[in-house]
Amino acid sequence: MQNWRSEADGDLVYYAFDILWYDGRDLMGLPLFERQAILKAVLPATDDRLRLSQVFTTSGLDFFEAAKKMNLEGIMAKKLSSTYAPDKRTKDWLKIKVNQRQEVVIGGFTKNEGTAKQFSSLLLGVYDKEKFKYVGKVGTGFTEKMQKEMMEKFTPLITGKIPFDTEPDVNKPSRFRPNPPKAAATWLKPSLI
Repeated sequence: MQNWRSEADGDLVYYAFDILWYDGRDLMGLPLFERQAILKAVLPATDDRLRLSQVFTTSGLDFFEAAKKMNLEGIMAKKLSSTYAPDKRTKDWLKIKVNQRQEVVIGGFTKNEGTAKQFSSLLLGVYDKEKFKYVGKVGTGFTEKMQKEMMEKFTPLITGKIPFDTEPDVNKPSRFRPNPPKAAATWLKPSLI
């Protein structure tokens, strides 16, 4: 969703995998396989944007290996006989990540017009055959204290030269932000990960 949201192309599809209430009836006490049968029966077949998530009843280890080979984020493992337990984590429903990671290098930061924050987003890149390629930006999850500490590390790295092989458009509109806030970029020597 995050990548789709930042780009102006493609279609969003919603995959339903469980149903907890239907027609005023609480279904949470039913086993998962019964809830999935109800969901399949009530899901409209005429709208291709709403789809039933496919269920694979196979070896969890084999399915996980297939997910790794396909470069997927991970798998969901659910016990077919499990009931739904709101606000509780149980071993009947597990999210198992493949744990793919990509370390990125900070090549700059932006500051939106009129913001009181130290910075609005970090401009990130990766090295590819000796070229420093822009891969995106991130602007959430930084407390005021973290921003202050990061700015102390950024200050000696500030440069007037764009570190990326091509200049990123830091004010690129998206379908959700057709009029993004005006941001100014400050470039950094790419040395912080």
